[in-house]
Amino acid sequence: MKTYAYFLRYALLALPLVCAFALSSCYNDEDGDCPGGNEPVEVRLNVSAQQIGDLNGTRAGGDEHEFMHSLRVYIVNEAGSVMQSFVRNPAALEAYSTAASTGDLTNWSSESFELAPGEYTVYAFANFEGHQGFAEGEGDARPADNFIHKCFEGSKVNTTALNSFTIADPAGKIKFVSYESGEAVYIPMSAKQTFSVTSNTHDISIGLVRLVGKVQLKVSPNAEIGQDATVTFSGYSQNVPLMEADQTGATGGDNYIYNTDRTLYGNRDASTGEIPLTGYDPNAGTTYSFYVNETPTPNVEAGEGGFTVTLNTGKTDNDNTGGVMSYASRTKLTDIPRNHVYPLTLRFDNYDLQLNAEAGIRGIGEYLPYVVAVDETTYVVSITYGTWLTISAGLANIDGTSSFTWRAADNNPGMDDYAATGNSVDMMFSDSESIMNNTYTLYLDASWTDDGNTYNRTYTVIVSVDRNYDDVIDEAIENKGINSTRSSSAVLPYEWLNMVKVKK
Repeated sequence: MKTYAYFLRYALLALPLVCAFALSSCYNDEDGDCPGGNEPVEVRLNVSAQQIGDLNGTRAGGDEHEFMHSLRVYIVNEAGSVMQSFVRNPAALEAYSTAASTGDLTNWSSESFELAPGEYTVYAFANFEGHQGFAEGEGDARPADNFIHKCFEGSKVNTTALNSFTIADPAGKIKFVSYESGEAVYIPMSAKQTFSVTSNTHDISIGLVRLVGKVQLKVSPNAEIGQDATVTFSGYSQNVPLMEADQTGATGGDNYIYNTDRTLYGNRDASTGEIPLTGYDPNAGTTYSFYVNETPTPNVEAGEGGFTVTLNTGKTDNDNTGGVMSYASRTKLTDIPRNHVYPLTLRFDNYDLQLNAEAGIRGIGEYLPYVVAVDETTYVVSITYGTWLTISAGLANIDGTSSFTWRAADNNPGMDDYAATGNSVDMMFSDSESIMNNTYTLYLDASWTDDGNTYNRTYTVIVSVDRNYDDVIDEAIENKGINSTRSSSAVLPYEWLNMVKVKK
């Protein structure tokens, strides 16, 4: 009896273990046994092209062609060996979905495949056809898509090469429409993610990240611009690292993490070139979208800062522009993460530019001063031949400092003397009647600070030799002894307005 009780006691103690094993086991059926702890697991891969993020937290509109056109995915185990790969060129991806033909495929899923339980890293790349890049230590660019392929074709992935490869001006290569010079080029995207496969794993998902940012620039209403007006956005990075820096711990905004090797970005001197402001609506304003390269926080000691926006009005002096051919301003924002939208509004505010003009004409034994005025809408100064002329500039209604630089156009026959110092320019014109009806172009580069921002603008001033000499002599003699200088001040229309950045 004692022996029976002894065995019964230990059988009862083992009962919970038996029950636990039974609950965790699977039953046999016609499909065979379920996989054990180390047996391969059937999984499926899902790749999505994430919606482009907004620096102010809202969805960017007008996102056609900003998704997948081609795709490369590699799954690598802990030892660095490629266990599974999916390469879908544009034709293959178009066969999966016609949306891929125009870069509009937002999601792609593979067929089921097997992976053994363990830790893996998935690398995904899209749309690198037509893009070039630089490998570490190489001065010549090479096709980016081919380079990515080579990094995974050996026995182990070359992570060092991947992490040191930089894409050459990806934003500048993007073109959604095929031209005679070549095929369409879409937005390059990449991503890297680690994951674990267990017996309960069924799906693996990864989101692609665009290497570029998107500027949504709104030109506000009532900007006095012509049909040939353009805008240029400059001062961003030349290149972009192929792989995004590890964002572990990043919370967005100022906490976005950039690659610590800033040489991968090149210099901050890339530019969009002139973007036509076609279809501008002066009543409601118009938004124009374009792409720029990921640009990290600046090196302030090297003089790096915000981005420069230059708007060319597309007008000439004959269009009554008041002499202003362009506007320029520098943004407060100094960096743009990849896959983000930067909403930027150009607003035009009045500033009072003041020009003071003084002139004199050769008389008997002296120079006789005579009255000259600067036309308030065209900045044309009318004089006669044999005149000395001084023009000085100033800005009102600003809280900060201002500086000016005068420049004369090349080839000025009849302008015998020219000297510019600070905000003033002095000129002496020939006393020969042959220069009658000549015009002379001057440029005034103005720079000022207001409300913590720095602004730059170039004004055009025209000196026109079109006044009758005898009439000027008579006027000068009649007014001799009278203060004959007059200041011309203008509160300018919108083409003179200062361009500043306003976030939505």
